[in-house]
Amino acid sequence: MTPTQIQTLLAEINEKLNLITTNAKTILQFEEQLEALGNSFLVVNVDGITKKIKIQTILDGIQNYSFNQILAIGEITVVDNDVTIPAGCQWQISAVTYFTATDTVFDVPFAASGLTRIDIIVATASNTLVKYSGLETDGIAIRPNIPLNTVLVTQINVTEAAIGAVPEPTYLSIDERAAITYSNAPSEENPFATMDDIETPTLQQVTEAGNEIVSDDGLLKIVLNKALGRMEIYSRADVGDAFVLQATYGSSTIIGNLIADGYSFKISDNIDGTYNLEYAPYVGFNINDGAGNGVVLFQNGDIQIQKGGNTLIITTDTITDDRAWYFIDENGDIVLTTSKTSSFTAVNSAKYTANGTLTVTDPTPVANKGYVVHVIGGTATIGGVDYTSGALVYRYYNGSVWVSKDYGASITIDSNPTDGSANAVSSNGVFDALALKADNSIIDRFKKGVEFFTDFDNTASNITGFVNNTSAGGTAVLATNAIPNRAINQNGFAQYQTATSSTSYFFHQTALTYFQIALGGGVWIYEIFLCVETLSDATERFNFRAGFGSSNFSNSEVDAVMFLYDNGGVQNGTSAIGNWQVVTSSNSIRTVSDTGVAIVAGTWVKLRIEINAAATSVVFKIDGVSVATHTTNIPTFSAGRFLNVKQGIAKTAGTTNRNVFCDYIGYQNYLTTPR
Repeated sequence: MTPTQIQTLLAEINEKLNLITTNAKTILQFEEQLEALGNSFLVVNVDGITKKIKIQTILDGIQNYSFNQILAIGEITVVDNDVTIPAGCQWQISAVTYFTATDTVFDVPFAASGLTRIDIIVATASNTLVKYSGLETDGIAIRPNIPLNTVLVTQINVTEAAIGAVPEPTYLSIDERAAITYSNAPSEENPFATMDDIETPTLQQVTEAGNEIVSDDGLLKIVLNKALGRMEIYSRADVGDAFVLQATYGSSTIIGNLIADGYSFKISDNIDGTYNLEYAPYVGFNINDGAGNGVVLFQNGDIQIQKGGNTLIITTDTITDDRAWYFIDENGDIVLTTSKTSSFTAVNSAKYTANGTLTVTDPTPVANKGYVVHVIGGTATIGGVDYTSGALVYRYYNGSVWVSKDYGASITIDSNPTDGSANAVSSNGVFDALALKADNSIIDRFKKGVEFFTDFDNTASNITGFVNNTSAGGTAVLATNAIPNRAINQNGFAQYQTATSSTSYFFHQTALTYFQIALGGGVWIYEIFLCVETLSDATERFNFRAGFGSSNFSNSEVDAVMFLYDNGGVQNGTSAIGNWQVVTSSNSIRTVSDTGVAIVAGTWVKLRIEINAAATSVVFKIDGVSVATHTTNIPTFSAGRFLNVKQGIAKTAGTTNRNVFCDYIGYQNYLTTPR
C-alpha cells in the first residue's frame, strides 16, 4: 500500500470516529418504551457472546408457567436439632404443582468443633422435600448448589452449638423469576405500579404492598376490596372459584374448590347470631340471612341439618318446623330415618320412634328371640297392629309364631314398700321382684319358682333341703384345711369322702324315695363348684356325679341329667376315659357325651346345667363354656319321669380314701305358669 493510500484510509477512519462521537447515546438517552411490546428485543450475553431475545418470548414463558417457584409454605420451625416444614407446602416445577400432606421433619446435626456449614432444603419433582448439607469449614461457609429442576425452600446456618434462624422462604426462585409487577400505590388510571427494590418478593410482601388488586399472575388472583370490606382469593383470574373473607353484617364466607366447579360451601352469619353452612353452586350465592335455624344445607338433596325450637332435624326433604324424626338402634348403630313414614327390619335390640308412622318388619325368626319397640310418639305398626305413644312392645318368636306383648302401661315402681326395700312390681308379671310387703302371701315370694344355695359355711353332713345317702363309711364333712388351691373368695367347703371300703359312697340328695322334681314346666339351672383331689385309677377307682338323678343307691340312674366322672366306664353308659362326661336318661334310655374336658387333680371347675322351659334342650357348661347340648332322652313330666337333685362320690375298687371338695351347690327353677 502506498503512502497516499494509507493517508486516505486514516482520513476515512477518523471521519467515522468523529461521527460516532457526535451521534452516540447512552442507554439513559434513548427514548422510553412504555409498553412491553412483543416485537421488541433485549440484548443479552451468553458466555461472552452477545445475542438478542424477543420480549414476546419472555412473555410466553411467563404465561406458560415455565419457571419453577414456591407457591405456599407455612412457618418453618426449629426445635433442638429438628427443622420442621409444615404440611401444605406447595411448589411448581415445569408447570406441575406439588404439595406435602404432612409435616416434614429434618434432623440437622451440629457442625464439628470450630466449624460452620450451610445446609439447604429443596423441593423436588418427586413431590418430596430433600436436605443437602454443605462442606464444613473454619472460614466462610459456602452454600451447596441448588440441584437442577428443584426449588429452594430454605437455607440453614449451622455452627458447632446452634442451628441458625431459618430465613423467610423465597416464593419465586431468584434465578428463574421473570419481571414482577404488583400494586404499591394503585389508582384507577394505573392499577399496577412497579416496585424495584425488593429482590425476592414473597406472597406476604405482595399482600402487604397492595390495596385493591394485589396479584394476578394467571394462577392466583388476590383482591382487597375496600368497597365491600373483604378479601377475595381466586384460583384463576378468569374463573369464579373463590375463597372470600368478609366482615360485614349478614355476610358470608364462600369456600371454593380449586379443582372443579360446583363443590363449594357457604357459611352465612345470621342476624340472630346463628350460622348457616350451605352448598354454594356459584360465587355470590346467597340465602336468607335472617333469624336463622342453624342450617347445614347441601342443595343437591343429600342431607339437611337444622336446629330450631331446641330440636335437631336431619332430612333429605325440605326442612319444615313440624318435622317428625325417629332414631333407630339397628345392629348397634344409630340410624336416623329420612322421612315421616319409614320402616326398618327389627333385630334383637331396642327400637325408638317419634311422631309419624313407623312400620316394623320382623327379622328371620329364631326361637325365643325377639326385639323391643318403645313408641315415644306417633304410631308404630308391629306385626300388623298399630301401637300409639307410650307403648313398650316386646315381640318374640316362640318357636312357631310371632307373639307381641305391650308392657308400656303396666310397669310400676314401688319405691317405698313396707319392708324398706325398693322393688319393681308389674301387674302382668313382666317384672317380678316381689317386694316383701305385709299384704303379700308367703307363696308370692316363690310363685314363679324355687331357689336353693349352700356355701357349706356351717355344716356339710346335715344340710337343710338335702338328705344323706351313705354306705360303708362314706361321708361328707366340713373341710377346714388341706384344701387344694383354695382362693380367698371361697368361704365354706364340703369334703365328699369314700372311706376305705370298695363299696362305700356318699350322696347329697333332695329325696331318697319319692322324687318330686319335674321337667317341662319351666327353666331349671343347676351349678356346683368342685375340685377332685386325686384322680381315679384302676387300683383306687371311684366315680363322682352331679346334677339331677333318680337312684337311691350308687348304681346307674334310671332318669338323669348329670355330669359324670367315671374313668372306668362302670355305670350310666359312660366310657372308660378321664374326661367329664354328661348324660340325659329317660327310663334308662340314655344319651351320653364326652365333653373333651379332662379332670385335672387339684383344679377347681364350675359345672352348670341349663334346661329350657319345655325340657326339649339341655346345655352343659364347664367354667362358663358350653361343652355339650342334648335334645334326646330328657326325662319329662309328660313322660311320667321325676328326679331329685343329687351329687356325691362312690368307690368301686380299692381301700384308700378318696376326696372331692365342693365350694358351693345351687339350683333354680323359673316356672312357666306361676302358682
